[in-house]
This record gives sequence, structure tokens and C-alpha cells, in this order.
Amino acid sequence: MCFDADSRPPIPPIAGGALDAGLVTLTSEDGTEFTAFRAVAARPTGAGILILPDVHGLHAYYEELALRFAEHGIDALAIDYFARTAEQGRRGPDFDYAPHVPQTTWQTLAADIRTGVAMLRSPSWADGRAPASLFTTGFCMGGRLTFLSGTLGLGLAGLIGFYGWPTGLSRNGTPAPADLASAIASPILAIWGGADQGIPASTVAEFEMALDGAGVEHRSISARPRRAPSGQRLARFQATTISTTNTTIGSHSPGRSDCRLPKTAWMAAPNARTPAPKSPTMPSAMVRRRSPAASTDPVSEVRQPIDPEGPPFRSETASREPFGPRRQPIDPEGPPFRARRSLSRRRCAAPRPRPGPAGPCPPRPRGMPPRSARRRPRCP
Repeated sequence: MCFDADSRPPIPPIAGGALDAGLVTLTSEDGTEFTAFRAVAARPTGAGILILPDVHGLHAYYEELALRFAEHGIDALAIDYFARTAEQGRRGPDFDYAPHVPQTTWQTLAADIRTGVAMLRSPSWADGRAPASLFTTGFCMGGRLTFLSGTLGLGLAGLIGFYGWPTGLSRNGTPAPADLASAIASPILAIWGGADQGIPASTVAEFEMALDGAGVEHRSISARPRRAPSGQRLARFQATTISTTNTTIGSHSPGRSDCRLPKTAWMAAPNARTPAPKSPTMPSAMVRRRSPAASTDPVSEVRQPIDPEGPPFRSETASREPFGPRRQPIDPEGPPFRARRSLSRRRCAAPRPRPGPAGPCPPRPRGMPPRSARRRPRCP
């Protein structure tokens, strides 16, 4: 089962977006009358879409989905499959679809698809107006039919299939889209479930290889399970799906790039994952700090590792002198350390006493010039 009986599309409705909506009765190529749901856009964008349901047939879910498309400018028509074996009109949630699915055939389903596309292109669709670009979309069984609709020569602008089996046999005998890849004449947007055990990644890869070999333009999106909660995965997958569908409809509808599907309420939910703002981080544990007791003297700056739980910063070594290091240990109980730059060429204001026989300075030898004429001695 693709959804619960009371499920509805997770798209908020827009009041007044649909000009006309309701059940209609169409006549297939073999004369069988079947029920469809028609939703006309109040502000058309020129795009139309044929909705192919899953095994439930024309369920209330797909009626709501047609309304959401119409409210955003896309004319929509959802069709039923079981008119030949079940009653027409709306069916309740207790409808047992299981015995009716095997009784459908690819011939009758293809005839109903062609009838639906003809209805969308008919001048009677909306009082003489009809969409210019047509797409098909479907889910599960309808997703497989969506891929196969590209082989019917309907001139579709695109095929948007949700987890439709692309290979192997089906319950109603419809051919595998991968086997008919060379006959597909429309671009494909395929959306898969990453945790879907019925359609593993190997099956998706086989379908993509068949499309590549046939030269069919296509793109696949898979919702991969992550560690994040399921609600967040669903929000990201929904955002990606809507964005890609918007691009597909806009790019394949000439002059209709304003076609946009709605954002869902899940995308704005509080539990939706949003990137957290990056906090500034230090480049390394070694940072350049200034001793609290030092002033603006650049020589007193040293590099120290910071311990957030440790005592206030205190330099453990003295600053570096221009003419050699002068390192002194710091007494933790002593006064705050302050580095001081010494004078490189300090001269004595007065001669210091020197040991000698004649007092502080020895007598001037005979022939020696006076003190004012010779270089003064440097301090030791």
C-alpha cells in the first residue's frame, strides 16, 4: 500500500486557485465509460498533467492532488482504471482493489491514457482553452504506466514517475519500461525510495543503463536513508522533488518557466533540518596574547597554549633582547612581570671606579692625548 486510506497530499490548498473541479465521465476507445477528476487552473501557465493513480484507482488522494496542481496554474486530470470490472464514481476507503488489478491489461490502460490526453488537449477543456505542454505523472503502478506512456506517441513534454517498477513482470501483464526504452520519446524524471526493497538500487541502475543506451533524456532521484529523523529525511526529499519537478515542467514548457509546484508545510516544519550558522573557531590552540602587566611593548608578547580551566595568563619567560636572550624565572608570589628593553649603547655618565694603584682612573701616560680628544671608555 503506497499510503493510508485517509492520507492526503502534503501541499497546503490555495483558495480560489482552481477555477472548476469535479468528476467527469470519459469514453475510452473501446466504448467503455470511466470516471475521471478534472481540475481547471484559474491562472493557467500553459502546462497540463495527466495523473495516473496507484493500485487504489481514482482515490480521494489523487482528486486532492489534481486540485493542488490546478491551484498552482497546472491543469490536471486524474483517471480511474477499474471501470470495466467495478462500479463507476467515487469509491469509499473499503474498496477492495486487489481482485481488479490483475483484470486490467496494457491495451485497455493505454486506451484510457490516450483518452485522458485527448481530453486535456480538447478545446472543450476550459471554454476553448487547452494546455500547450502535457506531462504524465504516476505513483507505484501509475509510475510504471507513466514511463510506458512515453511509448504511445502522444508528444508528451515529460514523464514524472514515482517508484514505478521499471523491470520485470507485473500483476496485470504490462511490459517493462526498461525493455521498451528505445520506444520512449519523452524526457523522464524518475523518483525512487532509497529504502524501497521492491526496487533496489541495482534495478534503478539497470533502468538507467537502458535509457542511456536508447539515448533518452532522464534523471533519477533516490531518497537515501540517513541518521536524521524520518521527518527531516522526508522534508529534504520533498524539497528536492518539488524543485526538480518545477525545473522539469518549466524547462520543457517553452515560454512557461513560471510553472511552479507548491512548497509543502513539511519544509517549514520546526523539525526540518536547516544548516546551523558556522561559529568562529580559533585557527589553533596557540594564540597570541599579551601579558596583563605589560603595556603596548611588542617585545612582551609571547605565545602560550590556552587552558580554559587554568589560572589567568602569566608569562613564564622574559622578553627577548635585541642582543641576546635574557630569560628570568617568574616568582609566582612576586610582583607582576614587566618586560623592559635595555639600551643597546648606553654610556656612563661618569667613569666607574676601577681597581688600580692610582685611584679610580690611572694617570695619563706621557704623550697620551687629553681625555676630551680620545674615545671615552665603555662601561663594563
